[in-house]
Amino acid sequence: MLTDDVVLALVGQIYDAALDSDLWTSFLSRLAAVLAAGMAHLVYFDETQTTRTLGAAVGSDPELQKTYATYYGALDPWMAPARARGMIRAGAAGVSQMLVPYSELVKTEFYHGFARPMGVVHGMTGLVLASEPRSAGISLGRSEGDQPFDEPDVAVIRELLPHLRRAFFIHAKLAALNARNRTIEEVLSLITAGVALVDRRGRVTWMNARAHDIVASRDGISSEGGALRPALTAEQRRLWQLLKSAQAPAEGKLSRGGGVMMISRPSGRANLVVSVTPIARTERSRESPQVLHDGPVAALFLQDPEGLDCGLERVLTGVYGLTKGELRVALLLVAGQKPAEIAAKLELSVPTIRTHLRHIFAKTNTRGQADLIRQLMSSRTAVAGA
Repeated sequence: MLTDDVVLALVGQIYDAALDSDLWTSFLSRLAAVLAAGMAHLVYFDETQTTRTLGAAVGSDPELQKTYATYYGALDPWMAPARARGMIRAGAAGVSQMLVPYSELVKTEFYHGFARPMGVVHGMTGLVLASEPRSAGISLGRSEGDQPFDEPDVAVIRELLPHLRRAFFIHAKLAALNARNRTIEEVLSLITAGVALVDRRGRVTWMNARAHDIVASRDGISSEGGALRPALTAEQRRLWQLLKSAQAPAEGKLSRGGGVMMISRPSGRANLVVSVTPIARTERSRESPQVLHDGPVAALFLQDPEGLDCGLERVLTGVYGLTKGELRVALLLVAGQKPAEIAAKLELSVPTIRTHLRHIFAKTNTRGQADLIRQLMSSRTAVAGA
C-alpha cells in the first residue's frame, strides 16, 4: 500500500502537468515506478478542438503503439468484456485478468502480435472521461513473468482519476485561452503602428514587431527593467500619469483615463506619438491575483510620423472625407506640430490652418486637437496593405 505522501506527490505532479503538458511524462514515469509497471500511457482527446489533444507514454514502442489503431485495436479481447461489465464509463478502473484470464489471452493473435511485445500482458486501466466529444484514459502494463496488478494498485488509480479529470479540464481551458491569445497577437502583429501591452506597473507584457523596432532604436523611448521609459524625465512622468489613469475601474468597463502624448527624440527626428488606451477587465479577472498583478491594463500605440504610408491617407480620405489640404494639416498635427508650425511649413496663414482644423474636427466628430489625435491614432492601426 502506498503512503499518503507518495499519493500526494503524484497528485501534485498531475496539476503541474495541467499547466505544462511536457510534464505528463514525468508524472507517468513516477506512477510507473511506484506501481512497478513497465509501461504507462495517457491520452486525452477533444474532438471539438484537435489542438487540445495530448498524449504521453513511457516504456512503450511508439511504432508498435500505432499498430493498435491500424490493426490490433479491432482484435483487443478486453474491450467486449469491459463493455459487458459497464466499465466504459468515467471513473471506472480495473485490471485485465478480471476481463480475460491469462490462460485465454495467450491463445489470441492480440497477445502474440501486440500485448506481449508491448509489455502489457498484465494491464490496468482507468477512464477519466468517456463521453463525446471528450475522452481520456490512463493505462499501465506489466510484462510476461511479472505479477498481475491487484486491488491495492487499482485503488491508487481510482484515487487519482478525479484529479486527472480536473487536470484535463484545466488543460482544455488553458489551451482555448492560449489559442485566443495567439489569434489576438497575430492580428496585432499586422498593425502598422507599434503596439505594447503593459501591466499596472508599466511593465511590458507583449509587443508587436513594430513596437520592438521603435523601442530597440532607443531614440526617445527605451525599455528599462521591462518597462517603457521616455528619455526625458518630464515625459516619463507624463507617460506614468497616463498609464495610471488608464486602469479600468469596473467589470467590463473602460476607464476614462489614458490619452495622447508626444515623445521627443534626441536624433532630431519628428516626435513619436503615443496613445494610451485602457484595457477592460472582467470582475473575475480583477479578483484573480495573477491577472491583477501581471495582466495587461493598458495598450500603448506608438506612432512614428516619419513612417506614414499611403494606406493611412486612404483611410483618412475614404473614412472621414478629408480633402488633400485637410489631410496634410491632420498628418502634421499627428506628428506633434502646432498650428503655427504647420502654417509655416505649409506656407499658409495661421487663420487658414485653424479653418482647416475646424473642418477636420467636424468631419471626424472630435472636439479638439487631443481628441483628434486619438481618433487619427485609431485610424492608423489599419493593417499593412490596407
